[in-house]
Amino acid sequence: MTTTAYARQLDNVVAIRKRLFQNSLLLGVSRLLSTCTALISVPIIVVKLGLTGYGGWEAIMAIAAICTGFQQVISGALVWKMSEAYGNDNRAGIERLARIGIGVALALFLLSCPTVWALRYQMVALSNIPAPYRAVARWVLPWLVSQMVLGSVGETFGAVLISHQRAGVMTLIQSGAVVANNAFVIFGLTRGWQLWSLLAGNTVGVASTIIGLYIAVTRISGGAIRVIPLLPKWTEAKPLLRYAGFLAIGCVSVILRDQTDKLVLANVGSTLWTAWFGMASRLANLILIVCGFFYVPLVSAVAALNARGDWAGVRKLYDNVMVALPLLMGAIVVLIASAYDRLLVMWIGRPVPQVGPLLFILLAGNITAVVLTGAGTSLCKGVGRVEIETTYVVVCVVLNITLKFILTWILGPIGSVLASASSWALSSVVFIILLHRILSLPRVTLRAAVSVPVMAAAVAIARLAAGAPPATSTRWHAALSVSEIGLFAIAVYIVLLIATGALPLPVFRRMGSICRDAIMPRRGVRYEF
Repeated sequence: MTTTAYARQLDNVVAIRKRLFQNSLLLGVSRLLSTCTALISVPIIVVKLGLTGYGGWEAIMAIAAICTGFQQVISGALVWKMSEAYGNDNRAGIERLARIGIGVALALFLLSCPTVWALRYQMVALSNIPAPYRAVARWVLPWLVSQMVLGSVGETFGAVLISHQRAGVMTLIQSGAVVANNAFVIFGLTRGWQLWSLLAGNTVGVASTIIGLYIAVTRISGGAIRVIPLLPKWTEAKPLLRYAGFLAIGCVSVILRDQTDKLVLANVGSTLWTAWFGMASRLANLILIVCGFFYVPLVSAVAALNARGDWAGVRKLYDNVMVALPLLMGAIVVLIASAYDRLLVMWIGRPVPQVGPLLFILLAGNITAVVLTGAGTSLCKGVGRVEIETTYVVVCVVLNITLKFILTWILGPIGSVLASASSWALSSVVFIILLHRILSLPRVTLRAAVSVPVMAAAVAIARLAAGAPPATSTRWHAALSVSEIGLFAIAVYIVLLIATGALPLPVFRRMGSICRDAIMPRRGVRYEF
């Protein structure tokens, strides 16, 4: 390789890394913004509609999410082919794929709208909406689903941005739409619109998403793109359908874990169960949101190392992540679990004891999956062995469906939640066995797995030390209590990790040095775990 070619390659690598950092930063800011806005809207819904009304609200959103789950499948398949076209500098191919995506979205819209309107009475009955809101829900729900299906057009524009290495811009626009959505929801609730405010907010959110993403696409692609729908040729559709099939399996797994649980709880129990679950899942899913910040950079890093044939580097990176991920995610888990009752007072304004058992079940399933599979699934994508993850997802879906029937019949509403969490945890064990059988990786899984019971011990110690929250605690007092209990629980967790060997003391010291030098950098210092 000539010096000029090497310099050009180095410049490309630096540019990609810079773009990756920018996208990750924008992704983090956007997710934080949209999450905070969504959390703010919940207590207002609870105040205006009550817990049963909020549960009905969550059930409606669950049906809409299930009906529009295919959006991520379409987007993912388009991103794959558009990125390939972008790499080949085929701008005309990207535009053609965008027109195909718009055509598919409109076709699904035309097919689903009559179906949703014909089944609106059955859908409202399935969600078990409280009687005072049932009549309005029969109008709101079909309009809501129809709008969200049409929102697939926005997902197509988002795929164009991602293929142009502008994922951060796309996420920022989508988060702005989420903020606008929730702002109109809050405005509508304060004006007494009740469930109509849900439709008003969603209308604003879908419209602003499509318009915002289209404007961004025209700016980044150097001009307006044609939006006339286009049907694909069979040669184009065949690879897209195969790739979309793999994505659909993962989509089904996610729907069974969250949205389906809301409907099962509403029918087997009541919308009160759905309300409790909605609060618990929003707290538990904070782990997945934070963990998501690490997935994309890890996939990229593994892919770069693997492309150079540096398997030793891949092994070292896997070992490092299997130390850092349990430490960081575990700290979030012990904070939430040890102070969840105070967090609810801060958030909702009053304690909701029924949230506790659901939250502990969800946290156990989420953190087990994150610790065992978080680094591994990213590694599989980075080295191109996606079949390992697909097998794991299929096992998770089968287990979830089977356990849902059995545990719901035996235990009632809580059995559905237990089925989702336990199926995810059990399938994670299957994944880690497959991963180590197929790929030569460090045997660090047991060390990482030890962190899960260590988290449970830290939470038990912290809750025993903290005692029950006072019945008249204000939001300010609850915030102070959360900071005290949370810091104590995290300190106990780290001590127990070091004592059990799950976090070697030299590694902990080096991590502390890296954090210190990130704030006050020293020249000529290089750290490795």
